[in-house]
Amino acid sequence: MFPRRRINPIAITIGIIGVLIAVVMLIGLLDFPGWVFRGVGSLFPGGKPAAYTAEEVEELRTRLGDLEGENAYLRELIAGLHDEAEIEPIKFELGYDVLPAKIIYRDHSRMFQTAIIDRGSADGVEVGMPVTDAQGIIGRIVSTSAAVSRIVLISSPDCSFGVIDQRSREIGVIRGSDSVQWEPGRIRQSGQKPYLLVLEYFSPSADISIHDTLVTSGLSGITPPGIRVGEVVEIISHAEQGWFEISVMPFADLEHLETVGIVLYEEELRSQVEGLLEESGTGLNQP
Repeated sequence: MFPRRRINPIAITIGIIGVLIAVVMLIGLLDFPGWVFRGVGSLFPGGKPAAYTAEEVEELRTRLGDLEGENAYLRELIAGLHDEAEIEPIKFELGYDVLPAKIIYRDHSRMFQTAIIDRGSADGVEVGMPVTDAQGIIGRIVSTSAAVSRIVLISSPDCSFGVIDQRSREIGVIRGSDSVQWEPGRIRQSGQKPYLLVLEYFSPSADISIHDTLVTSGLSGITPPGIRVGEVVEIISHAEQGWFEISVMPFADLEHLETVGIVLYEEELRSQVEGLLEESGTGLNQP
């Protein structure tokens, strides 16, 4: 007979512990998804997020309103900087200083033919100065106080500028008119603007054609030459009377003005022109 082998109790204990560990690990692996769900569930007791108190909700609403206000302010600031950046190149084109300004009021009683800007005499603004934007001439300063000034827009019969045809070099005077208004589809199918301008004081034999570009002539000594004014869009002949009716579409979008540029003409030049006109017995006219 073979002698009986004695089983070591320590080995038995180690074996039992090993089996138990293996079983626990196996159960854990089988229940891994449960661990995940229980872990996520522990973040939200009862399966639902914790409710906010009325005070917390009101605070969140207040913060949201503040953020929306800041966002609107930043958008307007960016838009303003963009508009001023468009005004900046005019300085180099004209050789004059151009002061950016914001439209702060439009006169509804006069069909938007006047506007008020946030620049005044304290900024160097004077009556008679032309006002423009990146597209073209807008109008002229007609009154000013320390902080604000009024513009009469080029669409008004009260506003006029001496102009020259860039192609033919014919000269005349451009003026707004209440009687010449935009009729959709009459001249252009898109980009309608409410008012047309009229060209006056040109020679009956003047060489002026459709699509000609008119710019300021600078002959008055007040307005610098070369500021874009508009495009000739219609010529009606009155051959029997020996004259033409010429309509001009302004380049500037007068209905959507926000940031404009005030052309700061040189006072010394203006004084010299006035002196010469006084000597000749004439006056300095506004065009």
